[in-house]
Amino acid sequence: MKTLTDKQRRVLSVLARVDERKDCLPDAREVAQGCGEHSRASDWARASLQDLRKRGLVELAGHAMSGARTWRITSAGREALGAHKSRVRTLTASS
Repeated sequence: MKTLTDKQRRVLSVLARVDERKDCLPDAREVAQGCGEHSRASDWARASLQDLRKRGLVELAGHAMSGARTWRITSAGREALGAHKSRVRTLTASS
């Protein structure tokens, strides 16, 4: 599987945290904010969300009351995020 970019990893991490806390599912603007980006940076997150969706790592969950699309992480997304974290731990331990 193709490795995750830093941006994609950040997006998946936000979605995983939301899922763990059982919070309301975020739209692209909320994902961008969760990644530390400006609140108007929804385009920043939307591009990563679409790429991650094509790879089966996230899915559209529905629509917020505002009409914006909401997103959730898939089990494949959790696995990809976990594999990335394992590689980082291994690299850090061997340094």
